[in-house]
Amino acid sequence: MAEGRVGTLSARDRVIRTARSLFIDRGFAATSLQMIADALGVTKAAVYHQFPSKAEILAAVLEPAIEQMRSIPRDAEQAGSRAHAFETVLEGLVDLVMEHGEIAAMIRRDAAVAEVLAADGSFASLTDRLDRALIGDNPTPAARAALIIAGGGLMMTGADPASSLVDRATLRRVLSESVRRLLEPYRPV
Repeated sequence: MAEGRVGTLSARDRVIRTARSLFIDRGFAATSLQMIADALGVTKAAVYHQFPSKAEILAAVLEPAIEQMRSIPRDAEQAGSRAHAFETVLEGLVDLVMEHGEIAAMIRRDAAVAEVLAADGSFASLTDRLDRALIGDNPTPAARAALIIAGGGLMMTGADPASSLVDRATLRRVLSESVRRLLEPYRPV
């Protein structure tokens, strides 16, 4: 996206930026194309000119975070050992949350977004690859529970207004340490 000034953004980027804000604030299902158009001060046809559907707008909103997420298992697979893969995935997920916290929270808490992503088999495959790097190929129920807690905590960090009261370096360090403590007992060997 171009600089933060609205005047320098393309029409497509303005739709993405506005939809992102509305999806985060109201939820995907509760945001209509008309609401996006109204927030932009354009017609619904102008929004349709940029995107043929609300689902395609959602895909564009999610794409930067999903693309960063896709790079994590690729990097982990090049790490060599399972221990390095664990560290690569853990740090990659913390980086993802630090960069795209609101999107991560939206993926976690918005049932309509989760439904769209569940219909995409590639997203399920991606999350499975990440899970295996963190808790192994045959995790115990306790390992799965730890992953649920760690993942939920990571992803919801972006939605918690209190996170803005913590400097980024401290937040990143504590996220990393907390997730590591939760998952360390279940780390693949």
